[in-house]
Amino acid sequence: MESRIWSLFLTGLFMLSMAGEIYAEGKLDARVAEKNVESSVGDKVFIDNTKTLEPEIVRKDLKESEIKAYDFEIGPYVGLMSVEDFGANLVYGVSLTYHVTEDFFFVANYGETTTEESSYERLSGSLQLLADDQRDLSYYNINVGYQILPGEAFVGRNVAFNTALYFVIGAGNTTFAGDTQFTINAGAGYQFLALDWLSIKIDVRDHIFEHDIFGEIKSTHNLEFTIGATLFR
Repeated sequence: MESRIWSLFLTGLFMLSMAGEIYAEGKLDARVAEKNVESSVGDKVFIDNTKTLEPEIVRKDLKESEIKAYDFEIGPYVGLMSVEDFGANLVYGVSLTYHVTEDFFFVANYGETTTEESSYERLSGSLQLLADDQRDLSYYNINVGYQILPGEAFVGRNVAFNTALYFVIGAGNTTFAGDTQFTINAGAGYQFLALDWLSIKIDVRDHIFEHDIFGEIKSTHNLEFTIGATLFR
């Protein structure tokens, strides 16, 4: 009987001892947690070990050309025009663009070129279908344009230029071989803003008109490739 009582007594002491150790460890953890968050009122310094470190991202400032807030741009262009049956020759002209919105615009063009002899004339020898002054070709047209892919072109790491891909379609007149013909033209272009006030344009156009130089009415496709510079006004 006494041995059982002593056994129960010793078991109770052991359990009390374990409870005391658990309680002491809990107090120690609480003190450590309190010390991890320290504050100094005079220096306004706060230390929080539980705060997640955020990566510091350095953002670079890019120099980007911007279109001036003007509605018009005007400038010359030069390139090649392939007149069907009369070779590819130098063409030059001027364009005037009016921006209705940021993407929608009207553009008027006037251009001139001088054609060479046709393949028929070269093969026939002395036969001349056109006089010298009739070989001059001039045209004017008015087109509707729309920008579909505005974007940016980067030069190096810190300089960006605004760019745009656009389509145009329109109509006008072409004077060639002593006659003036109604002309439909359509094409695409790429615009590069070199400066805030200066734009570089590369254009491809197809001028479609009819003539009867070879004795019958024929619809011709006359491709034009040009590069030009325009100023915003």
